[in-house]
Amino acid sequence: PGVRFYLLQPPILLWQAIPYLLAGALWLPFRSPPGTTIGRRLAGLLLLTAGLLHVPMLIGIFPLGGDMVGMVFVYATILTTLAIVVTTLIAYGVLYLGRRKRAGT
Repeated sequence: PGVRFYLLQPPILLWQAIPYLLAGALWLPFRSPPGTTIGRRLAGLLLLTAGLLHVPMLIGIFPLGGDMVGMVFVYATILTTLAIVVTTLIAYGVLYLGRRKRAGT
């Protein structure tokens, strides 16, 4: 109940969409089987992270409120976006090395 006001604000709602849009842009065009598998795992991790962040707040396990709640959502978005970028770079590196190894170079 204390976060309802912040969750309904359009800028905060748009900020929260950034990691999912970025992940979709990075992983949806990837058609190889290893890339698809990694993309699905990344999507599962995003769903788990979103659930761990939002469900306790929405059902009121942790009473939240105050002026800085909106900033928590922005910081969570920034950290999630950075984690997606780092995970994507690592996954692309692993896929590249695997492709090089299969090619024999």
